[in-house]
Amino acid sequence: ANGETDMIKLAKLASRQIAQPNDPDSIAWWHAFHVDCEPVNGIPEFEQWLLSLSEEMATQAAQVFVTTLIGDRFVNECGPIIGSFRTADHLKSLDVLMHRYIQKKKEINRAGEGSYSPVLRDDAQEARNRLFSLLSEIPGKASYTAIKQLIHEHPDPSYHSWMAKQAYKRAEEDGD
Repeated sequence: ANGETDMIKLAKLASRQIAQPNDPDSIAWWHAFHVDCEPVNGIPEFEQWLLSLSEEMATQAAQVFVTTLIGDRFVNECGPIIGSFRTADHLKSLDVLMHRYIQKKKEINRAGEGSYSPVLRDDAQEARNRLFSLLSEIPGKASYTAIKQLIHEHPDPSYHSWMAKQAYKRAEEDGD
């Protein structure tokens, strides 16, 4: 990916690897790579694959996927990052999808528990939240519109009022 290989070739490589009988973590990694190269096809294909898994396996796969795509809490980007998914529409879709499988109500809350060693779930929560941050950092009408749509489409209603404030902030920054 860093060697300037054509994105279409990389997307085909990812598709071939996804079709191989690998363990779910490897398949999730290749889905992240595919979404990074070709999000228009990669996101719906990943979503369909998640639907075919048990709830527990889908949650695990979503965690591997998002930490591969976005990175963990200590490494901003951990995989080969092309960044094709970094548009308002794709980030919106990924935010909704990740909140479906990495739910806030099942988050690990470590406040006041002293020191700890982060696990995949901790990194996945951070990466999931980073999706919205990336969206809200994009200037312009597309990100404002995507945030406004998320207010109505997001699977977790507890985020709606906060997102309304973020949409207002985005509009204010664009206006300035």
